[in-house]
Amino acid sequence: MKKYNLFLAFLFLMLLTGIKYSNAQVAGDNLDYFNAQRQPVQTKVEVLDFTDKSDYQLAEYLSKIDRDTVPSEVLKQYAHVVENNRKIAPEYVAMMEKQAEIRGVDVVQLFAEASYVDVEVSEYGKTKIKKALKGCTSMAFNNGIVGQNNDMGIDFLKGAPTVMIRTKNSLFIPTDGAHFQGMGEHVGIVLNTIIDIESGNTLGKDNIVSTDAVFAMAVQCKSAKEFLEKIEGYATPSPINFTVADDQGNHFAVRVFSDRLEVANHNERGSYSANHTQVTKDAILEKFDIYTANSFTANTFAREDAAGLFLEYTPELSVKSMQHLFSVRPINISKDAPESTFVTVQTMIFDVVNGVAYITPDNPRFVDYTKINLKSNTVSK
Repeated sequence: MKKYNLFLAFLFLMLLTGIKYSNAQVAGDNLDYFNAQRQPVQTKVEVLDFTDKSDYQLAEYLSKIDRDTVPSEVLKQYAHVVENNRKIAPEYVAMMEKQAEIRGVDVVQLFAEASYVDVEVSEYGKTKIKKALKGCTSMAFNNGIVGQNNDMGIDFLKGAPTVMIRTKNSLFIPTDGAHFQGMGEHVGIVLNTIIDIESGNTLGKDNIVSTDAVFAMAVQCKSAKEFLEKIEGYATPSPINFTVADDQGNHFAVRVFSDRLEVANHNERGSYSANHTQVTKDAILEKFDIYTANSFTANTFAREDAAGLFLEYTPELSVKSMQHLFSVRPINISKDAPESTFVTVQTMIFDVVNGVAYITPDNPRFVDYTKINLKSNTVSK
């Protein structure tokens, strides 16, 4: 009887502590398609509080983060980026100029490096489009909640720890030492790369702004509509979708191309995006059936369709429901075959109305969300 009681106590302890893993599988192992389980690579989000610190101190911290390198011939095509960035996000540009001084480089280099990964994806897509349509799925609800699954190569998890920075009026993820996904007092914003067979090359044009400056501008806006107005007339170095929501119930999936803006997948309940335009989808489906097309593209068409159906039928629009969406197939991607190395590496959800961010440092199937408050120095699971 004592052994039985010990067993029950152990079982209760397992349930109480939330043990998720029934085996010792780790990142890199092939997992079950529908019920993937493994140990997380990253287990916590590091929150850095800069609310009482200067822009120079923020620049000093960002200057220590590793960045991609950009070929010199590409740097020349960013000639107009500094002044355009200054028009939409002047305080951010001033801080980045401080960082450039600390690093001993031209600030153009910092803005180019912050956008170069997306440029590489876009250019790759011109030649091997069916294999380049891999990336994040984003969603916004009509109640100020916006989020995304960040989908990358699995080696991303072995890199820098997941960090969220809190300033006096924003939360943001400092990817490549720059401003990326985040929220302010009124607007939250995330992104997708977009492959579009019709888009021209933005590099070298006089309306170019860098992706990080768009994020920095957005979190200072008072509404999603103000964001639309401020981005009008500008272009990112490669096609990007920004999914935004504000605390007044407005939301958009805004696709920025070299020559136009496009609001996609928008209805009364919300907005959503995967990694393709309708023109690109039509072109691919002329050559492949839908199953084959999805197998080549990390389920980009399936992910977009699933997001749209979820938005249409879910009985509630909440943080909890968005967390569920981002944890299940086809939107959540885990390694399930030998050649499968492109996976969901983190999830971020911003509840702008309540001023709270929910971030995971790994695939949300394997690790808990960290809850971060915009206005108070509190962090919890």
